[in-house]
Amino acid sequence: MSWYSLQAYSVLVFWRHSDVGNSSIRSYSEWLHGFEKKAKECIAGISSSEEVKLRGERERLEMELEKAEIERSTYVTEVRELKDLLTELQKKLDDSYSEAVRQNEELNLESSEKETMSVSLNQTIAQLQQLLLAVNKQLTKEK
Repeated sequence: MSWYSLQAYSVLVFWRHSDVGNSSIRSYSEWLHGFEKKAKECIAGISSSEEVKLRGERERLEMELEKAEIERSTYVTEVRELKDLLTELQKKLDDSYSEAVRQNEELNLESSEKETMSVSLNQTIAQLQQLLLAVNKQLTKEK
């Protein structure tokens, strides 16, 4: 109900319950003045109550914001630490991979060298066997 509607309603109530003489008008003015004063106090009370609610809500929201900022800061720190750890692990993995590749190449080279050496030794053995056979033949001829 608006202020003016409230005022009109109060006039109607007053006129119904009183005579319309000068004394009634004077007492109505006094009553209306008191009524207006009381209405303003009520409105001020409501405004004050709303202001207290809003202030409380604002304080609650500010506290939540502060908590959120602290959590964000914590998460940022944790993410940085995890990123550093991931970088360190990636470096170790790269180093391990490089070492594994080097060792594999070394093993392949050794294996290749062994194979070459084995072929060479087999050829030498075959040549020695032929020489032995030739010497053996000569020795048997000379007897």
